[in-house]
Amino acid sequence: MNKTVVVYNSKYGYTKQYAQWLAEELNADMFNGKELKKNMLNDYSTVLFGSSLYAGTNKAAR
Repeated sequence: MNKTVVVYNSKYGYTKQYAQWLAEELNADMFNGKELKKNMLNDYSTVLFGSSLYAGTNKAAR
């Protein structure tokens, strides 16, 4: 059983591509974070998570 999993959330596909590269290199399983169900990660000792990060200004914080 594989003990490493890559979980990703990707809006435009870039994070998914990086997740695929990591999963292939590490011989790991891969899941879309939106499709995760409760207890799906219980069998894994290492979980890598990738998602997007958007930077900008928050006008309400001013």
